[in-house]
Amino acid sequence: MDTRRSLIPLLVTLLSIISGRVSWAQSNTLEPLTPSNGVIESGGEQVWVFNGTGGSVISLLAESVSGSLDPAITLLNSRGQTLISNDDYAFPALSSALLQAITLPSNDQYSVRVTGINGTSGDYTLTLTPGFTDIAAVDNFNGDTGWNTSNGDLSEADGQLTLSVQGALQTAVASRENLTSASDFFAETRISVTGPNGWIVGFTYRQQNSESYWLRVNSRGEWRLEIQSVNERRILRDWTAHPALAGNRDTFRLGMLANGSGMDFFFDGQLFGRFTDSTLMTGTGISLLVETPDGLDSRVSANFDELSITVPRLVDSQLVLPKALIAAAPVDLIRDLQRQSVIPAGGELAFNVEESFVESRIPGVERFLLARESTFTNLVLGTRVTLQTAAPAATGCGLVFGNIADDNYYLTYVDAAGGQGVSRREGAMFQPGIFREHIPDPANSYDLLVIAVGGRILYYVNQEWVGTLNESPSAGAVGNAVVNFEPIATSCEFNNTWVWRWESTS
Repeated sequence: MDTRRSLIPLLVTLLSIISGRVSWAQSNTLEPLTPSNGVIESGGEQVWVFNGTGGSVISLLAESVSGSLDPAITLLNSRGQTLISNDDYAFPALSSALLQAITLPSNDQYSVRVTGINGTSGDYTLTLTPGFTDIAAVDNFNGDTGWNTSNGDLSEADGQLTLSVQGALQTAVASRENLTSASDFFAETRISVTGPNGWIVGFTYRQQNSESYWLRVNSRGEWRLEIQSVNERRILRDWTAHPALAGNRDTFRLGMLANGSGMDFFFDGQLFGRFTDSTLMTGTGISLLVETPDGLDSRVSANFDELSITVPRLVDSQLVLPKALIAAAPVDLIRDLQRQSVIPAGGELAFNVEESFVESRIPGVERFLLARESTFTNLVLGTRVTLQTAAPAATGCGLVFGNIADDNYYLTYVDAAGGQGVSRREGAMFQPGIFREHIPDPANSYDLLVIAVGGRILYYVNQEWVGTLNESPSAGAVGNAVVNFEPIATSCEFNNTWVWRWESTS
């Protein structure tokens, strides 16, 4: 028998299957700002794909339309690795699934898998948005939207707004009333710009009284941020070069995210600037900016193609607490927590201990304090811990914070049986706090993250939210810990224990 011939039908079948999968995936492509309709059968799933730029900020929302469907969404990279997932972001009031203001880790084709919890089924919509979840405005510049300018030439045609100005150091700002009334928002537009002697384009935003922020990028690959009013300007960041702006491109997407006192700026989806300023936190609105350089014969013309504005999804007037996080380096994780309004903008990495070990053979909590000279109130504390024990037993590893005495501190832990929790020690007793039972990690390795901010303590294990404790720890030290519930040899290896602070008492 010719084995090569016998393989031909198998190869044809395999190629047909592969071809079918590719065709099916391509037919389920997510388009930004456009809800996609889908159906989940009981026990089934659907997969959608989109191309993403590393460093860009997106949101994904799955909402049930009919049937009993309780949707869940999972974001995967092109290697099939799960990055983050969500079921109910506001249970029990809502059964919708939401991933809000997450940062894509790399340039990739991403997949979004939609399933029904507990076999539920029905119709749903899945929406991909740049920045935040809720669409505040999408302007396609169709000629009837009320844009105006006090300088330069302004026109709308063929789905584009054209703003031109000429002369040395001339500025034209195109504005439209009631574009957005939000202070926190993400805005993005595509720009095609020409200028024989160079060009400057950007946004003005968050107008408060007579002042507003002015963001500029120029043809030299630089950006600048200032606060400007009718009579004066205050430079927050003077012209600064950034690799994302290099390449002398004249067609690009310019985006910005304003959230509290934090501001992030994007060029073709890549972050090129971050700044923290609380001067105009309650200001609203956004306008388009064109400016000429200093040559007398300068002329700049910019075509703006589709301006979209998204704002954060709120539940009972409160921002949505993320139930999961994407695994990332500390600085990147902090960036996402700031964008999701879990912690305020600004702050600093207080310290980072690459390796530490704590061992114990006796019942109780054995602590190893880090940076003893420093105390913290509001903080983000993280580590990667591996638990080693002589035999399966009631034993665990954890972090301590708010440590003001040997019998007064907070303990956050994981144990060998899968328990995860946060509790405060007061005297000889540990007070009731957060506790969850979970399937233990076979490798006994866990990412622990605790956040103390605004009168609450949030606890995450392996990037999943465990619970919230409505308490404010006193200023205290932080450290690593072994937790033994019985006499047994236990060792905890901590890798990369770090603290981010924005307020310290020492």
